[in-house]
Amino acid sequence: MGREAIPHGEIVVDDRGRTCLARIRREQHGRYKAAERQDGTIVLTPVITVHPADLADLEAARVTAEQLLARRARVRYHAELAGR
Repeated sequence: MGREAIPHGEIVVDDRGRTCLARIRREQHGRYKAAERQDGTIVLTPVITVHPADLADLEAARVTAEQLLARRARVRYHAELAGR
């Protein structure tokens, strides 16, 4: 059983609907969001998946950073008022 040559940039889907992206991808992304357009075009967009617990930690850190910046702004404002 011979194998046919696959043109560059073309991918083949096996009987189970699987394929390998190693021949066409340029970056080392590991996860993709897949969408199929009405014309049959499949669009793969690299994504970063964040666990909900990690997201909560990141959100808490963002809020803390915003509170710190707001406090610093208030301190500068009051220092400017005192210097007048």
